[in-house]
Amino acid sequence: MDPASATRVETLIIGFGFSAIPLLRELEARGQPYTLLSHGTPIWQQLAASDRLEFDLVSSFHASFYVQDQVAAGVIDNYYPTAREFYEYHERIFAPFRDKITDDYVVSVDNHAEHSVVCTSSGKVYEARNVVFATGLGRPQNETIKELDLRGIEGQTLVFNTIGDTANMMVARAVAQGNKVILLNDGFVNLDKYVTFETPGPKSQWYLPIFGVRTGKRYALDLAQLEFHNVGRLWPKFYKDLFAIPLGPPEPESLLARTLLPHKFHVRFPDTYRRERIRANADARAGHANGMSGIKYWPIDMYEQRFGHELDDRIRQGVLVNDLTFFHLEGLVETWPKHRATVDMENQSVRCDGRVERFDHFIDGGAELPRLPPIFSVSEDGTRHRYTYAYRGTYLGVVPQDLRNVYFIGYTRPFTGGLANMTEMQALMIHKLLSEPERAATLQGEIHQRVEDYNAYYYPTGKEQTPTDHLVNYGLYTADVAEFVGIGRKFSSALSWNPWKTFLNLRFELLHPNNALKFRMQGEYAVEGAEALGRKIAAHNEHWSILMFLLLAVFWDVLLGYLFVALVFLDFVIEPLLALPPGGLQTGPAASLVAWTAVSAGMGVLLHKNRRLVMLSTYSLTVPLFGLKAATMPLAMIYIAVTGQWALCPLLFGFWAAMAWAFRQFHKPPISGRYLFADCKFKHEYRPFWERYQERYLAIQRDRKRAAMSNVAAMGGQPPAADRAPREAPDLGAPGPLATPAGLDN
Repeated sequence: MDPASATRVETLIIGFGFSAIPLLRELEARGQPYTLLSHGTPIWQQLAASDRLEFDLVSSFHASFYVQDQVAAGVIDNYYPTAREFYEYHERIFAPFRDKITDDYVVSVDNHAEHSVVCTSSGKVYEARNVVFATGLGRPQNETIKELDLRGIEGQTLVFNTIGDTANMMVARAVAQGNKVILLNDGFVNLDKYVTFETPGPKSQWYLPIFGVRTGKRYALDLAQLEFHNVGRLWPKFYKDLFAIPLGPPEPESLLARTLLPHKFHVRFPDTYRRERIRANADARAGHANGMSGIKYWPIDMYEQRFGHELDDRIRQGVLVNDLTFFHLEGLVETWPKHRATVDMENQSVRCDGRVERFDHFIDGGAELPRLPPIFSVSEDGTRHRYTYAYRGTYLGVVPQDLRNVYFIGYTRPFTGGLANMTEMQALMIHKLLSEPERAATLQGEIHQRVEDYNAYYYPTGKEQTPTDHLVNYGLYTADVAEFVGIGRKFSSALSWNPWKTFLNLRFELLHPNNALKFRMQGEYAVEGAEALGRKIAAHNEHWSILMFLLLAVFWDVLLGYLFVALVFLDFVIEPLLALPPGGLQTGPAASLVAWTAVSAGMGVLLHKNRRLVMLSTYSLTVPLFGLKAATMPLAMIYIAVTGQWALCPLLFGFWAAMAWAFRQFHKPPISGRYLFADCKFKHEYRPFWERYQERYLAIQRDRKRAAMSNVAAMGGQPPAADRAPREAPDLGAPGPLATPAGLDN
């Protein structure tokens, strides 16, 4: 190649899709030059062309739309968009940039110290000061979604060699059509993506301060709003204990788990418990480790409450029951441990632990990998070294430590919800580095240390890299990016001479989710109207009072345990020591003091190791009672501390434990003792609803098929792609051309 023939550009963006939009907007707004290369059709457009937009997202509106679009829409009451709505959103935000695309794809990149040489399939060569890859994550199952028409498969057996939100989307349709489903995996975390409850009382919506709710109001909280990320940043161990119950018990086969948590999903189905990831999360220093894979689903009870009166409309939109917990309990889906299973593709059978099942379709998932061309790092002497992508070898998933002036966007995924939040923050980080070359140079000088520090915090020491390293807690991640960019929110700014105002500000900073909206309220990348929208959202959710009361209630439970230990030690060790006669300590009393010291220490250690089980009593309360417990517990604890009556501590804990137990027996929404996540106790009550749902689902599918065939007969042509005979999933080993974000697990 003749260097003189290369086209010199400042910033070359490779790949055009959803993740590239916020960066393109920032560059356009500031008049900064860029060149955009892309080839192929984005995944959402492919799904639309294949008539595969009949599902809803696993992320809510506030986690799926970019900030300026949220402000323009003015949505306060959060909801889950349908795939068609999201596709139409893509079309709107893509429109201003389509005429800026050069239709070409990259075949190789040589990265030098000061520039990169990029060669394309058309023979064009670019010499770029900066290169940004926004090519998306590739995964075989994305092709399966387009190729395998599940709507035409009934009464068959499907084996999924994967688990994830996209796989669960397919499972929901397969199960409703009477198919048997076997999942081959080594465990997963299942998470109710939506919690709704309606407080009893007059519809006047009087505010009840001690409960933190209004009478007669329906509350709907999505998973991405329930994570109070800044609590995790400030108190990681406390945060880890809080999420231990949703993630699963330490060992589901243990006597303790089977006694105290018999209705937890992972206790009922131990093969679904992802031990190595749960243990890795416990070992990491962060409040939530990277690498956790969560399945977000509509719990059947919440689905009935929310959509039971409009079932046909929701099914037509693709908002389907995909409750993996319910499916397992009813025997509609089974999980077989992948490491013990053997698949015989020739005979179309799978074997595990003595069981053999024949299957009709095998859906392979594969790992999510960036769709990158061959990239070479070129040393000063001209030697080319092939670059191998590894998430742990990048800083914040954006800046690879082994390349220069190369940036990645869209290759980091959320554990729960919030993909748009993360890509928007990545875009701001990249824009900052593009705009301030000296900042980029400084980062290159310290990037190895930064990567090492980040990995030491978010991954357990000594653990090998895994295919899920790119899955992060979105709120911890966005805060880290915001801090680097310089738009992090300081707690010191919440302080005021007015104590009440300080309380309100701190409550917002601690409890409001760390979404991109929060970081774009102020500062260099502020979006006009974001501050007002964020405050309205918080006010609509009672300023997250329910979360505040939950946190306080579980904190009081733990503090009550330590108060009990302290008072016992004071009563049986300290006070006897102070009351010793001048003659000194006798043998008998000395033995008693040593014994009580050992007992106190033992109780303290036991409490420390089992704090999450102590917190269980609060998790079982109905949500409006969080406030009552949070308000009354400290008053009782003050009385106990002043009087020194340590025996009242177990009585107080026992009272609330009894309340929790009583509510665990009761499930009449809006009052229920269900756990927030993966509770098996009351699922059986929804069998009649499932039968009604399945009947309506099948009827709607039959109506669709008749309508489609009528159209075909009228036109005298081929049936549309969605109604042709189903095909087996094709060989998906070879990646397609570089294009756009391919993952649906957002």
